[in-house]
Amino acid sequence: MVPVRNILVARDLADASDAPLSFALACARQHGARIHIVYGALQPGDPDNVPPEAELPDEVFLETLRASTPVSTEELEIQFAVSRGVSPVQALLRYATDQQVDLIVTGSRNHSALRRLLGRSLSQQLARTAPCPVTIVREEARA
Repeated sequence: MVPVRNILVARDLADASDAPLSFALACARQHGARIHIVYGALQPGDPDNVPPEAELPDEVFLETLRASTPVSTEELEIQFAVSRGVSPVQALLRYATDQQVDLIVTGSRNHSALRRLLGRSLSQQLARTAPCPVTIVREEARA
């Protein structure tokens, strides 16, 4: 079995489900791994092509990331991070490479059939291009 020392949890600030985080925490406990909870943000740039939130400083994203993540940092080694790139996928992949991540855990949303067909979901793009295994955790059913 390949050792798992670093687990990246791709966290979406707009709709953060706890299912991928719960899965990653269980894996980290089992393997004694470090958790990296990461938000892939867009690089600031041309205001015509980049949304205004890309201009926010990383500290704003980190504060939101910590506040929206229900986890005790006492039980495991947990690191919160913002990674910037031309796309969220590119930002997450760069972080995964730089930090020698052994496993990426991300959620799956109910996207339209066309979007799935075009392969434009973050989880699908990560699974196709990541330098390590990717686990896609289905979101919990909502009542």
